[in-house]
Parts: sequence; C-alpha cells; structure tokens
Amino acid sequence: MISLRVVFFTALSFFFVACNNDEVLPIKQKILVESIQVSLTGSVRAVVAGESVAFTATASESEVSVFWKINGLDTDPSKGWISGDLDTTILLNSVGVNAVQVKATSDTAVGIDTFYVTVSPKTGSTNPVKFVGSRSSYYGFGSFPSPTQIASVYQKMAAKIPGSIPSAVWIVGGIDSSECRLEFPNPTGKTYPNIEFVESIDKHEPYLAEFDKIGAKVFLQVEAGMADMDTLIKLVMDKYSHHPCVAGFGVDIEWYPSTGETNGADGGINTKLTNEELRKWDAAVKKYNSSYRVYVKHWIPDYCGTGPVSDVIYINDTQGYSSASQLIREFGDWADYYAPNDVGFQIGYPNDSTWWSAMSDPLKEITEMINEEISTQTSHIFWVDFTLNHPVLSEYWK
Repeated sequence: MISLRVVFFTALSFFFVACNNDEVLPIKQKILVESIQVSLTGSVRAVVAGESVAFTATASESEVSVFWKINGLDTDPSKGWISGDLDTTILLNSVGVNAVQVKATSDTAVGIDTFYVTVSPKTGSTNPVKFVGSRSSYYGFGSFPSPTQIASVYQKMAAKIPGSIPSAVWIVGGIDSSECRLEFPNPTGKTYPNIEFVESIDKHEPYLAEFDKIGAKVFLQVEAGMADMDTLIKLVMDKYSHHPCVAGFGVDIEWYPSTGETNGADGGINTKLTNEELRKWDAAVKKYNSSYRVYVKHWIPDYCGTGPVSDVIYINDTQGYSSASQLIREFGDWADYYAPNDVGFQIGYPNDSTWWSAMSDPLKEITEMINEEISTQTSHIFWVDFTLNHPVLSEYWK
C-alpha cells in the first residue's frame, strides 16, 4: 500500500508589507496535508485478455473522492484518472502487466494504492521457464562436483526445458549459528560482526569461470544469520561481479535474521522482510550492474515482503507434500501473491522423493506442471543439491 505524507507551504500564508497606500498583503499560511490510508485488493492477479476483475478499495476516511487508472504507473500521475466508487469492476484487454491504481482524496489529504494483474493472450502461455539448474551449497552435495562436472550437468538440465538457460542458486555464504561463513579469503583483512571467512583459497572462482564459458547465469546467495546485509552485498559483489555469469544476488529469508534457528512460522524466530528493506537491497545490488536482480526465498509468502518490488524474483522452497499436485497448487498460490514478478521454485527435496523418484523424468515433468499452473509469469526451476545425484537423475551426470 502506498501512503503519502506531504508537508508544504502555500501562497495563502500571511506576512505584512507596508505599501504607499498602507495596504497589508497576505503571503504565508502553513497547511498540513495528511495521508489517507488506502488498501486496494483485486479478485485475481492473473486473467486472460477480455476478462474482468473486481476491485475493492478501503480508505481510512469516510468522505473521499475516488478515482481509478489502469497502467497508471506508466503515465503522468496527474492525468488519466477516472471518477468512480471504492468498489468497481474493470475489463482488462491489454496483454502484459496491468497496473491498476485507486486514488482517494479529500480537501487536505490524498492516498494511492496499486494492484498488479497479469493479462495473458487467449492463445495461452507466453512466459516460459527461463533459468534451469540447481541449488548449490557446501553442505548439500555429498561430494562437491568439479567445475566442469557441474557446468555440464546444468547444460543438460537446461536442454530438457526448451529455451531455458543453465543457471544456479549458488550459495557463497552459508549460516553457522549467527554467523555467515563466506567461502573466500578475507579481501580486506578487517573483521566484521557475524561474518567469518572460512577459506584460505577462493572456492568459487573456478566454478564461476567455468560458468562464464558456457553462458550460464548464477545468483550469488547468502544465508546471512545476524550479519549486516549491506556489508554482505558489498563483500560478495566486490568479489565476483566481474564475472559475466553473475545475474544477481539472493537472500534466504529462512536464515535472516537467525541465530541458527529457522525464521518462519514453525521456527524460533518470526521476522518478516519489509518491502523497504528489499528496495534497499535491490538498489545496492543494481549499483554494480543495472541488469542485476535480487531474489528472496522462503515458503511463507509474506515473509518475503507484502507484494512485488522492482524486478525481484521470489523463490519458494516449500517441501513435504504427499503428491506433485499438492505442491504445484502451493506454487500457484505463491505466484499469485507476487504477480506479476518472476517466481522461482526449488524442487527435489528428499521428503518429496516418494512421488518424484517414481517419475521417469522428474525435472521435465514437474517443470511442465509448473508451467501449466503458472502460465502468465516467468518461472525459474532449481533442483536441490541434496538429491541432484539421485539415480533417477543419473542422465545429467553422464
């Protein structure tokens, strides 16, 4: 929800100027403009062109004038508003992301909120899976593969999904109690609270160099613990942003903030990421390259913020379902919550293996199910490293 609070001075305030005719001229009067809190909801976040969406706006003041605008963020904010009611239905025909805005005004206040709806053509999906590969961590693989091995695996995985790019959720800093253990030598010699450097040589450099060669795209992730995120972003991106394979920076919210306990509804910590924090991270990462993207990861939607921010990718790592269809429905809800932004999914967890291990080609089959469920957003698929060497996936290692 967008909340506006503006303080300004108008030309109606008073001062006194002595003129020849002894007139007194008004000049300054202070007026405070308060914000109206406006919350906009829609009945759905994705439709096919030609469908209508019902919208409901709730304002903190009862006596307000209401105006609506479609794709309002792309136009002059002072133009294009159409008068209406707090409840309305809008026909959406424009294929792509539609930004629907509501504005409530009174004599001294204004409030605006935005709701995004993705409109797909009637012919079906136009947003395929883009990045395909695996998660990678120091504790996930039994025996860590060589750079050429894992690069080859990613190429073969992406080849299964036409049009996709070899990719990875590449963890360069795992959690150790409250500390983030960065797996490269300390570049400055300084000490940083809740950050340790655990390698005397750079573990990741040869892997990133190999990914450069094959045109892969990787996101450098941290499990931050209680470490300062601005410091982690600087240390990691200063170290690796020269690699063409680097596509951005990721944070697992399960482990931020954390003293070793899960940050989530069933864990010892329950701290949700705010959109404001996420915007700061996004801006910090884009200072290195405007095309870089941030991803955030969790399994409970509002732990990654209360709606889409910038071009952030929202990754879901939920697990423990009795069937593929149950998991896919959960993924669909996640995608709806963060529409129209890209979404990612970590699949292949051990406690889902009773059903995916029975598939002849689980990566391809699960991806096709995801693409059918989520037809109006771009998706990214990452198999977890805990089971990447499972016999059912042996073809990727040949």
